[in-house]
Amino acid sequence: MNAVLIVVPVFALIGAGYAAVALRFITPTAHKGIAEFAFSIAIPALLFRIVVVAEFPAVNAFSVWGAYYGATAVIWIAALLASSLQRQSRADGVVLAIGSIYGNIVMLGLPLILSVLGSQAAGSMALILSVNTPLLWLCGTLQMAWAERKSSESAPLLVLRAVSEIARNPIMLALGFGFLWRLTGLGLHPVGDKTLELLAQAGSPQR
Repeated sequence: MNAVLIVVPVFALIGAGYAAVALRFITPTAHKGIAEFAFSIAIPALLFRIVVVAEFPAVNAFSVWGAYYGATAVIWIAALLASSLQRQSRADGVVLAIGSIYGNIVMLGLPLILSVLGSQAAGSMALILSVNTPLLWLCGTLQMAWAERKSSESAPLLVLRAVSEIARNPIMLALGFGFLWRLTGLGLHPVGDKTLELLAQAGSPQR
């Protein structure tokens, strides 16, 4: 019963969005603006605020990363081997690997975790999210670039191109600036904190 109360409301909201479009309460193109707002403003505001104000758990960050990304590496390698056995191209193998491990831990993971465990889970989520996008995107981008590389393109150029793409990601910018602001020890002014909290609630319902 607890699982139902946790999962069903989140997917009910997703279903409500589909129904709103199907019944023409909103236009079919509205989802683009909503998605851009959530990914570029609301979710970054949530992550920035989490990093700045959250009490991080008294756990070893490398233990958290090892458990999560150790399993991720196993699945990635298994997907590449399955692709090779099916005689797919190297580029197709990269797509299969990324599709196998890249879960929606921001748009779905955050609401589910915060609704179950509350704000005390925010620190652990921040630890995972702080390296999730750069690590997986870097590995995926480099592997795809290597699979489709031109003979004139060097390895340093591939790395530079991948890092450039990651550096423009709103999620990564929010996490990076959040950690830098946390290091200053200034915290958040009540007005700024409330503003970020309202934006964060638009991106992920919290308890």
